[in-house]
Amino acid sequence: MAKLSRSEFLKSTGAFGLGVLGASTPSSLSASTQGVFSETAPDLIVVGAKVYTVDESLPRAEAFAVRNGRFLAIGSSADIRGLATGRTEVIDASGMTVTPGFIDAHTHPAWGGMAELVNVNCDLRSIAAIKDALRERASKTPPGEWIIGFKYDDTKVSDGRQIHISDLDE
Repeated sequence: MAKLSRSEFLKSTGAFGLGVLGASTPSSLSASTQGVFSETAPDLIVVGAKVYTVDESLPRAEAFAVRNGRFLAIGSSADIRGLATGRTEVIDASGMTVTPGFIDAHTHPAWGGMAELVNVNCDLRSIAAIKDALRERASKTPPGEWIIGFKYDDTKVSDGRQIHISDLDE
């Protein structure tokens, strides 16, 4: 395989932002880069979309190309379509919106529902209200069993202070 400069390699992978810098397409690559392009051609191209990129320099686009789960290029549908080879899957999004993945890294749906049933929701706006909720649960709890509160947020309590052990002892 021919040794390529960094610039030739990046252009052949589409990493230069096609619409902005005019990266090469397969038909216009030199003979020395043709083999590299086939090895770095996208597995997937999505065209005709409303792409929100989360990149301030290019906040919106129509299309993107992916290889091995990583973005190769983003830009207009015409530019990105030019990167396709015979093995590239091309999806026409027909104007659908494509956003970055939303990942909720902290979720407890089953436990959250159970907590509402067996514990005390302390998402209340005064220490007096929290103490009343704890008292009510204590009246239904067998002696020696723990009472557990959750969702306490001292920044939401109107009393201007944090709950204290003396409050809980009451």
